[in-house]
Amino acid sequence: APGFPEDWTMNDYRSTEESNSAPGKELIIVPSDGASNIKLSAYDFFSLQECSVVMTETPAHRIAGVYYNDIAEELAWFKNAISNLKIIGQEKLEKKKVAVISPVARGASGALIADKNRILDHASGKYTLAYTQPYSDKVNQQFLDFCGDAREFFIETGSIATYPGCLTLLKRILFEEMERASLLFKAQRFIIYPLLIAGDFLGGNYLQAAQLAGNEHSYWMCHTGARNIHGSPGTLSRLCKKITSYSRLVPAESAICYRSIGVVQSTLASKIKLSDKCSTLVTAGGHDTSFSHIPIIASFYQQFPHMQQKEHWHLEIGTWIMGALLGDRNSIDKSILNKLFGKGIVIQGSVDGNPIITTMYAGGADFKFLKKLVEDRGIYFGHRDPLWNFERTMVDIAKEYLECEERSCFVMPNMNPSNFGHGPFPEIRGKIINEEAFLYNGERAFVFANLMSALITAYQLMQISPDPQIPIVITGGGAKNPLFGQLLATITRKDVYTIFNHQGDPLVETTSLGAAMVGKAAVLNIHPYDVDLSVLGISYRKSKYFNKKTLKMFIEKYQKRYFKLLSN
Repeated sequence: APGFPEDWTMNDYRSTEESNSAPGKELIIVPSDGASNIKLSAYDFFSLQECSVVMTETPAHRIAGVYYNDIAEELAWFKNAISNLKIIGQEKLEKKKVAVISPVARGASGALIADKNRILDHASGKYTLAYTQPYSDKVNQQFLDFCGDAREFFIETGSIATYPGCLTLLKRILFEEMERASLLFKAQRFIIYPLLIAGDFLGGNYLQAAQLAGNEHSYWMCHTGARNIHGSPGTLSRLCKKITSYSRLVPAESAICYRSIGVVQSTLASKIKLSDKCSTLVTAGGHDTSFSHIPIIASFYQQFPHMQQKEHWHLEIGTWIMGALLGDRNSIDKSILNKLFGKGIVIQGSVDGNPIITTMYAGGADFKFLKKLVEDRGIYFGHRDPLWNFERTMVDIAKEYLECEERSCFVMPNMNPSNFGHGPFPEIRGKIINEEAFLYNGERAFVFANLMSALITAYQLMQISPDPQIPIVITGGGAKNPLFGQLLATITRKDVYTIFNHQGDPLVETTSLGAAMVGKAAVLNIHPYDVDLSVLGISYRKSKYFNKKTLKMFIEKYQKRYFKLLSN
């Protein structure tokens, strides 16, 4: 692929069955709800190629000091976007054949629902409480009191007791109990956002959607405190018993997201221009993190059959660097959780409710901060030449460092002030040691910024599992940068892969693709991991280690001094 070093190896498995065919007439629709953006994607059912995507800002309002999302406007936008879909080969078709609608939610939020499917969060029925809404000190303190010892709470639930606002969904219900008890009294269900979207396509029947979906456990494992991760999926934590409304508002039945909960209401189907003869299925939807892992697990095991059920890392690199240890784990040893407490770790969930150890560090936010710092000085951050040899630049830096160290520098994590208090070194305030060396030129700054990201990421992964046999798969915006992958491979001595699509571009977005796979699995009545991805023409390319003696010495010495500086 243009712009990538020739020493990358390519393992390319392509289907011989119409992998390059034009999009068909049957679609999978993925409505995505996000904290800042909402998006509607259309995927060809057979090829899983994304053939249409539109997005807009998440409609939000602040009313009387309270933050809300405009759910009415959002749902109307989704329906309008479907009505006006422009698909290759279908421009002249008045009605579109859609096999399934599979929602995905990127924000941890939900709504209180009363009889007749009324949304109670605001008197208008148009708004839902935003997950960015802060809670009072009284609510936060009561929640901490209920959680008890923060370490024990983490070991039981895999969640962080001090997470703010609706990032911990269980705290939302406590907030309603303490601050809006009269409103809560009218509620029949608390419904998470993907179910709000699904219920709307069932004709606005949110209560039916909640009842049919049950307690969608992959979502309720994420930032909730509601799940005891040492029991079978759906096992409640002790905290649920202390928040009395929980059992009334959340269905007890454990469910899965890759089964249909109904079909699009016929009147609505006609209104949004779906085929009259097409019974469009609707899934319950799920959490973005759970869905983003699906293409990774499926493609990894399909392309490397000898690795079936073995562990591998999925490293999503964006504003947050999220490292998830995927595999066939049904439980996590409590002694491991005890060791990981307070190191930027949470336990998320697979689509089957299995616990997944996940690292969290806003490395992308730090990287953007460093980029702006350089560019504010009128210096270009990185390189303009697509054939730029970063290995040669690294060798030059290494020689300077190993000879006199005067031109070297060390970028400490949490450069972005908002990162302080989070990640593996929450007590560190970001700074640059020897800032003039960092700003010497943009190429040097780019290397040092990547060194910081790779060292902190490697530290987190190695804290969980130093086993060199566990490979790493990189996706997200950071996958476009091969330097990071090579540094990570060199530091961890693990195999580091980047996924590329059929066009030779890094696979950046996997959440919507995962939702499309859930939708296809619901139609075919199979597991999402069994959806055939060979039609996508995915390729895996492995990063090469830096094996030059000068570079190896530099990285080893730099790493040793870096963590000594961190400890001071």
